[in-house]
Parts: sequence; C-alpha cells; structure tokens
Amino acid sequence: MDDPVSTVINVALLFLVLPFAIWFFFSWTFALALTPFVALGRILFRRPWPVVAFRAGGVWEYREYTQSWTEAGRLMKQARAEIDAYGQAYCLTGGIGQADSAGTAAPIGQVAPPGSYGVNSQQRPENWGS
Repeated sequence: MDDPVSTVINVALLFLVLPFAIWFFFSWTFALALTPFVALGRILFRRPWPVVAFRAGGVWEYREYTQSWTEAGRLMKQARAEIDAYGQAYCLTGGIGQADSAGTAAPIGQVAPPGSYGVNSQQRPENWGS
C-alpha cells in the first residue's frame, strides 16, 4: 500500500457503488426471466398488442392496439409504408392523448392517402403544440 488515502477512497466508492450494481443486475435478470411468461400471458388472455410509431426527435407519436401478434406485424408494415409514402402513420390512432375523430384505423394492408380517415388537421402532429 503505497497510498492509503486512495485505498480508503476506492473502498468507500466500492461500498457506495456495489449495492446499485447488484440491484441493477438482479432487476435485469428478473425482467429477462419474466419476459417469456408475460408474452405467453398476453397470448393466452388475449391482451391487445400495442403498435407505436414515433420520431426519434419526439415530434409525434402514434399508437394503435391489435388483437394478435400477426395483426400487429401487418400493422407495423402498413405504418412503415405510410411513413415512407406520406411521412406519417395514418393507419395508427392520431397520437397519444389525441382522440381519433373516426374512432378507427385504416384497414390493414391498405395505405390510405393523407386526411382520408381519422386524422383531421387539428390532430396532425404539426398542430399539437398550437
């Protein structure tokens, strides 16, 4: 031990950091262990599957729920096609906290033109701040 002060500091930091590291490890282990059971429970009890589209900058966010994993996959593909074509996911509900005027989303597998259903000018993401 050349430097007892640094040894004391390192031991003190070890005792401060170790409980958080242990908690982090066990919480992730617990979450990973439960993941298959949660997915199985969603399937068995017919819980809806959320499909969410959002911009990386957080400018807009859309959400819709489907009744099956397969339907969620189709809806994700449709939303991706609409985002590529129009810049927004019109098949998904008009945004978190925003009521969809039609109450429904577009039929799965169809790319709807902008403004053709459910999303009016007040619900478009660019108008959310106004």
